[in-house]
Amino acid sequence: MVKAKIKLKNPTGLHLRPAGILCNEAVKFDCSVQFQFRGTVSNAKSVLSVLGACIKSGDEIEFICDGKDEEEALSALLSAIGKGFMAAWFIGVGYVIYKYYRKIKSDGLKLVAGITFSVVNIILSQMNSHIDIHMLEEGDKPALFYICGIVGSLGVIMILDFLSKRISLSGLDFWGKNSLAVMCTHTVFGLRSVAYFGWEKVTFLPDVGNHKYVGQCIIILAILMMIEYSLILIINSKFWFLLGKKKSQIVS
Repeated sequence: MVKAKIKLKNPTGLHLRPAGILCNEAVKFDCSVQFQFRGTVSNAKSVLSVLGACIKSGDEIEFICDGKDEEEALSALLSAIGKGFMAAWFIGVGYVIYKYYRKIKSDGLKLVAGITFSVVNIILSQMNSHIDIHMLEEGDKPALFYICGIVGSLGVIMILDFLSKRISLSGLDFWGKNSLAVMCTHTVFGLRSVAYFGWEKVTFLPDVGNHKYVGQCIIILAILMMIEYSLILIINSKFWFLLGKKKSQIVS
């Protein structure tokens, strides 16, 4: 049996995103994986157990692993917690950038900056090997993984913003207004894994963010969107109350 204590320092604690990453990592191992918080021992392989503990910023928890692969499991759990915190940091930076981005009025500047950021993202991504977006494997240079994510996302947003004022992008409007349903289903129901591993059975995914990897990620995203689209239509027509909305508020 091995144990380790960790104090959460991120401002949001163990919310859904880091909790999901933690549990996805824990289920990979055969050993028993538990955590102790305020005198209660819970199953770290259960998202509901982790969320139910209501672990907040500044709280200290202790991981307890017992079994043949206990040391590997403990190391992976501590790493997974770090990934979840980095994801939260990534979202926070995105919010700050978007806040100032809204002040840009020139469409020409948005287009030039969008193309520039996209090219820079492609160049930088070649410098980081052994990445896996699905499992949040940041590669040999973790900081570069998140920098590319921010730069690349900003580039795409700027280009789409420019295009949206010139051509109809009603599809993006649909996904934006149904984003809550997407966030609540693509991980919970394993849809992302279905799309990712399904396509991986057909072809080989490189572990460097080159043009082939980006192209295959776009195909995986297209598969996921087709699955999500069908599920969203079902939720909107039959189970709209699960989204906490009135039927009149549903966008189809």
